[in-house]
Amino acid sequence: MKKPIYALLALFACAVLPLYAASLDDLTYTTTGGEVTITDCDQAASGELVIPDAIGGNPVTSIEAFAFEDCASLTSIIIPDSVTSIGSYTFDGCSSLKSITIPDSVTSIETGAFYNCSSLTSITIPDSVTSIWTGAFENCTSLTTITIPDSVASIRGDAFENCTSLTTITIPDSVTSIGLGCFTGSPITNLEIPSRFSLALTYLGISPELSYQKLMEFTTSNEVETAVITTEINQIKEQLAGAGGISPEQAAAITSNTEGVNEVKNAIFIGGSSIIPALLSNDQEQRDSITANTTKIEGIISDVTTQFETLGNNDTAIGEQLTALGQNDISIAEQMTTLSENDQILSANDEFITEQMATLSENDQSIMAEINAMKAQLQTLVAQVAEKDKRIAELEQGGGGQSLEQVLEQVRDARAGSVVLTVDPEGDNITLGLTIEQSDNLTEWTKLDGEMTRTIPIPDGKKFYRFALDK
Repeated sequence: MKKPIYALLALFACAVLPLYAASLDDLTYTTTGGEVTITDCDQAASGELVIPDAIGGNPVTSIEAFAFEDCASLTSIIIPDSVTSIGSYTFDGCSSLKSITIPDSVTSIETGAFYNCSSLTSITIPDSVTSIWTGAFENCTSLTTITIPDSVASIRGDAFENCTSLTTITIPDSVTSIGLGCFTGSPITNLEIPSRFSLALTYLGISPELSYQKLMEFTTSNEVETAVITTEINQIKEQLAGAGGISPEQAAAITSNTEGVNEVKNAIFIGGSSIIPALLSNDQEQRDSITANTTKIEGIISDVTTQFETLGNNDTAIGEQLTALGQNDISIAEQMTTLSENDQILSANDEFITEQMATLSENDQSIMAEINAMKAQLQTLVAQVAEKDKRIAELEQGGGGQSLEQVLEQVRDARAGSVVLTVDPEGDNITLGLTIEQSDNLTEWTKLDGEMTRTIPIPDGKKFYRFALDK
């Protein structure tokens, strides 16, 4: 049997429960409607575990599927009477579990409940259980004995598959159905089973030898019963004959019963030969067909498993791609932030450049004004130079009817004994002051009273002045 995949959804907040065994860490549970469900166990737990019948005043009523999965160090588990439900694969992989107590409150052993409990040697199923589900004890390789109570009505396929130490088992008369391959891979040598299953033992995984043995027991039992019935009929016939004969109706009834007995005999023996070998032969052909179909099914399951693995890999790849995209988004966001900051810087630069351009424009206007002023000054200078050139030309031609040499001579005469006067820059005039000093020895001088001053306005252009002392 292939172990199915279960998807579990946790709907309630979990709490941590301290275990009652010192060597165990904790259990996990949920409380709903005043009832506690054990949902998980620390896989590091070891030794004996006693599950309490109540937690926080609420009864422990169920153990969730896979709750103790792969708790490989647990050796003993006691389940309280308050528990009514044990989920699928609850103890899957508890490879050190040697004993477990199941209370009378449990009504079914669910699918794969003790799957791969390879150290479990014996187990007692309580009278409250009515069904044992698919693969319930599959791969319990140390299981040697198991007691199935009269309350059990159905045993599903593969329930005791690969129980390689199980040699003896008793199926009670209460069992009305047994699933395909229930004992496949289990070396059953001592089997007690209702006779109605005698013609189908090989479908249950029982060896051909044991199946033949059980068929022979069934045949012998039916043959003895047929002989007894025949003897009783003959005795009734003799008794009726001694009493004066039998009526036609009675004779017909006896004949009918005899024919029924013969049909049973003929169903088991044809021409004095047992049909059991033929049944076994046909049974083997059907088993071979079932095996072939099982192989095909296993191939399909393998393909589906591969596809699930591929989908899982694809999911991983997609997850990595989504992570990369998320990182790219973060990088892009960072770059956008940087670009926004750069935009702000550029905007600030634009404002600065605009201000600079405005300043330059003002400077340009100021420079142009200065240039225009300089042009005006230059024009004035050019005019003044032209005037000077004109005067020079006039002088070269002789001013006032005099030659240039005569004019120069006059200038030289005028400069002899001349005094250079400085014009007052604020008034465009000069002030002449005359003081008289006297000395007895030309070294020490004394200023005399009677200083005289005169202010002379200086018009534009060069002028010559002459002054002299009167007698």
